[in-house]
Amino acid sequence: MKYNLKELFQQEHSHLKNKKMSKQQVSGVENGQRQLNGPQTSGREYRNLSQPGYTMIRENDVEIPMRDGLHLVADIFRPAEPGVYPVLIAASPYFHVIANLGGTSGSQGVFGFFDSQERRDMYDLVEWAAVQPWSDSNVGMVGISYFAMTL
Repeated sequence: MKYNLKELFQQEHSHLKNKKMSKQQVSGVENGQRQLNGPQTSGREYRNLSQPGYTMIRENDVEIPMRDGLHLVADIFRPAEPGVYPVLIAASPYFHVIANLGGTSGSQGVFGFFDSQERRDMYDLVEWAAVQPWSDSNVGMVGISYFAMTL
């Protein structure tokens, strides 16, 4: 089946042009606004973002036990409201990340750059997240660069 890309683009553009766009600012640095990738200094304007549905809490430097007896350190961002939720994991050797790989930024062990220990740690991290009281056992990973290559 052949597609006329120009025609498809025009149809989609026409649909979006006729759709009423939300003018409410939901991203930024003010309380209650989403902080997309930190304070937005790029001049981007985000439209049609969903409203924040939960009050978030942050737990810093949570030690997560690995099968070899060492611990990884993670910062956990989760809804303050009781319940179970899907979990996304990001892990990296870079400073101040959501989960720090072995031997980096407070986590025990030795950093091995994609070695077999790192793969076992990522497995253990996913399993740990799946059984937390705030998890509904659905765990995914998210990221770019090193974040996207650790599992």
